[in-house]
Amino acid sequence: MWRIGNKYFNRMRENSSSIDGIVLSAIQELDNDKIIGKDIFGLTKMGIARRIGKPKLWSHIGKIGYEICGGKDTNNFLYIGAAYDLLMASYYGPDDIFDVIELKEENRPEIEDNVIMGHIFEGIATKLLFRGLKNMHIKKNAIFDIQQAWENYIKNVYEGYYLENHNSSISLQKIPSEEQIFKRIYAWNNWEHYLRISGLIAGANKDMLAHLTDFGKNAGMAYMITDDIIDLGKKREDMKCGRYTLPNVYAIQNTNESQKEIFSKGFGNRNATQEELLNAAKIVIHSGAIEHCQGYVIDLLNKAVFYMNIFPKSENKDMLKYGAFGVTYINKYYKNIENLFGYKTNNEQFRLIHKKLFNNHKNEK
Repeated sequence: MWRIGNKYFNRMRENSSSIDGIVLSAIQELDNDKIIGKDIFGLTKMGIARRIGKPKLWSHIGKIGYEICGGKDTNNFLYIGAAYDLLMASYYGPDDIFDVIELKEENRPEIEDNVIMGHIFEGIATKLLFRGLKNMHIKKNAIFDIQQAWENYIKNVYEGYYLENHNSSISLQKIPSEEQIFKRIYAWNNWEHYLRISGLIAGANKDMLAHLTDFGKNAGMAYMITDDIIDLGKKREDMKCGRYTLPNVYAIQNTNESQKEIFSKGFGNRNATQEELLNAAKIVIHSGAIEHCQGYVIDLLNKAVFYMNIFPKSENKDMLKYGAFGVTYINKYYKNIENLFGYKTNNEQFRLIHKKLFNNHKNEK
């Protein structure tokens, strides 16, 4: 499984570098915009600068999806990849608002600027999308389907933010169910939408498009759950902001009152000390939440790989599967959890299951 990793990351770096040039050219077009003005243009450029030089995961996954469905115009697809990356960047503003530690009147303009820039990014992303489609001579009926898929993705993301807004709390009195958490996880699933759009652009047939979409749905949800798990080994933003993630909800439902009291001192407490945050995270880790969530991840990955069966064996097929497995097995952050909390995760077992799942399907077609 891991042998294809070097090729996967080399292609992502190459793709990301090409996309950076397109994004920079697009942002320069704002330079003479008399409506936007110089001040917001400067802020927008700074926002874009954060993306330059960074790996473009979603663009990379989208390009592989395009190629696996028979897409050949990879040069013009770079515009589509740039659109994917800028659309993702447009959500960082709202995300910063949810992650902000203390909302004060004096930082309100800065927060509002994030929202404004997000809308500008979204506008540039849409422009790049249609520029790429025009260059690729996509048929009008296909453009309608692509536009609908693009709009559905944007709608889903903001539905996710709505769920986020109403599923975060500084108290433990109203805890969402796992079913409610899964609705938010699904809403923020980039994989499904970008792969569907890529398949539509490539002209995939009905069955191929359905399987690629379902692969993205399951792989993307596995990725989102993993992201919630490894937050415990990162900055613990979810804990600090009172975010009801799958690990946090499981912990609340499977701990005693004294443990809940320790948890509540860090959860949603914007004035929590590092010790209180670490103690709260420790409660989650020792509750069995990681193993519980990894069970969902394995199940989703198993489903995702099944949907790849329709595609003939190819390097792109292996890369798409590697992408799904690679982002759900992030050894560094699991090691952080072990080092910080003295808790031995079952990550080695998880790695072996990953490998087994991949090998079970590697000889398809």
